[in-house]
This record gives sequence, C-alpha cells and structure tokens, in this order.
Amino acid sequence: MTKQEQVKAIFIEEAGEIIEKLDVDIIRFEENSTDFDLLNEIFRGVHTLKGNANAFGFTRLGEFVHHFEDVLDYYRNTKETVEPQYLSLMVDSVEVIKDVMTCELDALPYLPEDYESCLEHIIELLALKKDGGVAIPHGEAVSAIMDLASEFAISDEEGEEDVVTAAIARMQEVRTEGLSLFRIEMLLDTDCYKRGFDHLLFIKLLAQKAKSIESFFELQGVGTLGEFETDVNVIKKVTVIALSDETSSE
Repeated sequence: MTKQEQVKAIFIEEAGEIIEKLDVDIIRFEENSTDFDLLNEIFRGVHTLKGNANAFGFTRLGEFVHHFEDVLDYYRNTKETVEPQYLSLMVDSVEVIKDVMTCELDALPYLPEDYESCLEHIIELLALKKDGGVAIPHGEAVSAIMDLASEFAISDEEGEEDVVTAAIARMQEVRTEGLSLFRIEMLLDTDCYKRGFDHLLFIKLLAQKAKSIESFFELQGVGTLGEFETDVNVIKKVTVIALSDETSSE
C-alpha cells in the first residue's frame, strides 16, 4: 500500500466515524433542538468531513456537506429556533450524507435519489434566511445563485483596477475615525479544492471582522460548462476590500 493509499484509508475510517456520530447526534438534536452545544458538535463533524472529502476528490460529498455546513453555521450563530420542517431537513441531510459516502467509496456514477432535492431545499433555506424571511418559490433558489456571477464578476469591458478602485472609493466615503481600509489579494492554485482550501469560507470569516467588505473574482479563466471540472479551480485571484476596526496584525 502506497503512502497516499494509507492516508486515504485513514480518511475513510475517520469519515465513517464522523458519519456514525452524526447519525446519533442528529437524532439527539431532533429530540432537543435547543441544545446548541450539540449543534456545534454536529457542525464540527460536518466541517471536518467537508475538508477531508475535498482533499481526496470526493467532490460530490464535499459539495453537499459544504451547503449543509452553512445551514448549521447559520443556526449556531443566530441561536434561532430550528423550525420543525427544517429540523426534518437536517435529519434527511445526514441520511443523504451516508448514502453519498457509499457512492463515493464504491465509485458509483450516480447519486442517491434524494441528493438533488435535499440540496435544493438546503439552498432555498439559506436564501430564505439571508433574505430576512422572504419566501422563495421552490426551484428558483438554485438559478438565482447561479446568476450571481453576472452581477459580481469583473467583465471584459471593465478593468480589474477600475472596479477595485471604485470599491475603495465607496469605502472611503463611509470610513470613520478608527476604521482602517485593507486590500487583500488571494492567489489561488488549480488544486486548492483538492487540498481542502475554501476561499469562500475565508471571506466569510474575514467578514466577521469587518464593518464592510467587497470581493471581486477574476473569472477570465473560466471556460464553458462542458469544460467544467468540480475539483479543479480556475479562479486565479480574488481581491477583497475590507473596512475594519481591527489592526493589520489582528
């Protein structure tokens, strides 16, 4: 057995233990949905599973748990009561995770029957919460998220520096005493997903330290849908402009 195979075997064993614990914890949480310490435990398991799944190319599992992690993160941060229908969705999501793991291990070309519908409901839930409770008709949330690229990408007609400079100018207008303005550039490798790096999570964590934040994705290298590979990153650079009362070292 090669070193890579040994590491993968360790991951499979750990993933099995995580999923087994998730199966127990989610039922306990269903019985006591105010136990946010338990919700934090579930979140940590899902977060670990996501990073490991992406590192070993189990992208279908990684994609699903990525969105499920966002749902868990929302409720654990807001301490909002989980509505009964969304509690059922969480239980169903753990079932899908178990089934997807089986598909990944057996290298099956298909996904569990409930994968797409469960993922769509998760995305709808996230959109609903972020929109402050405005209901989104079933089936529209996914297409709405897909269209964000046209809103936030830097177009061919615009230079990168033009849009970044405009963002800096907007930040300067609202900047008050005690606030610092930061420009952060992330240069991304093509294999960053395989190594478990999530630049969106980085921006999300950074936003918690910022009073205002804008991000700009360089999408010139993005090809057609037919060329798309889930485990290959084609976004070479992300520029973030952040206004914060934190110091540079912090």
